[in-house]
Amino acid sequence: MTIFASCTQNFDLVMNVYTADDQGQSSPNFTFYNSYTIATNMTLGGQQAFLATELAPTVTSGTLQIPVRLPQLAVSFFEKNATAVAGTCTDRIIVGY
Repeated sequence: MTIFASCTQNFDLVMNVYTADDQGQSSPNFTFYNSYTIATNMTLGGQQAFLATELAPTVTSGTLQIPVRLPQLAVSFFEKNATAVAGTCTDRIIVGY
């Protein structure tokens, strides 16, 4: 999985992980499991984070915080900067099998 993030200010990249029950596979009940900070202090502009099943994750900017392995049932990403003024971020996620 690769996430492309582009923000107008430096940011931390965070991933939320969710689990789900196996009752009714067509509409599982997702439950928040944990948040993982993938990288801190990624520089503004377009950056990439790579997460894989066998390889250690890498980032193009900032400080890598924690190895995260796939598969995960469901994930979401967000950027945070507790000291910034209002700005914008856009993301794109690419998943390969």
